[in-house]
Amino acid sequence: MPRIIGSISIVIGLSLAAVSPAVASGTVRLSFDSQWGWATYSADPAQGGVLLGPSEEVCLISPPEEDRCTNGGVPYGFPYGGWYVDSSAYPRAHFMWGPHINGTTYPASLAVMAFTRSFYLPGSPVSGSIQIAADDFAEVRVNGISAGTIGSITDIYLAGDAQSYLHPFDITAYLHSGMNTITVVGQNGPASYPGCPDECKYAQNPAMVIFTGTLTSTT
Repeated sequence: MPRIIGSISIVIGLSLAAVSPAVASGTVRLSFDSQWGWATYSADPAQGGVLLGPSEEVCLISPPEEDRCTNGGVPYGFPYGGWYVDSSAYPRAHFMWGPHINGTTYPASLAVMAFTRSFYLPGSPVSGSIQIAADDFAEVRVNGISAGTIGSITDIYLAGDAQSYLHPFDITAYLHSGMNTITVVGQNGPASYPGCPDECKYAQNPAMVIFTGTLTSTT
């Protein structure tokens, strides 16, 4: 994580039970947010990622300095303040990373996490969008297809931009009637971003992803 901006990469993969609501005729609207409990993988499960366990909510420092840590999130103990992204319009979305990680976990640099979840859209047409920020890189994948990326593990300025605001993606073109899988793949930046002489702990090189999305279909 850069000293001024921070660094992270992410992968979102979740093998939780698919969301399949009872549906009557009309418009079906599903929403999802980054929270505790998304099944976390070592990489995109469609590409052989290993299940690590449920995701956890994280923050840079403890409350009251960072409100998003009041929900039981794990503080990294990063001494330079909070992430800059303003997600106040989406109170259900929290900074999220993999399980069993805190500020002393080592190594942190270039770590990859993946979170995936499946949703059932009963009708047609279907549409969807997602907004995402990451420290330092993230790829949004829908039904195994890349829908775009933010950030970088080689360009510190792009990494800073990735965590500065929620980046919107229209994922309509990748959705279809029936079961759909949303996967975000992310990776933390290198040790050179925060200036670690060798390798970093998460207290020096934090990682996170935060996102919110909506899926809609007409029956």
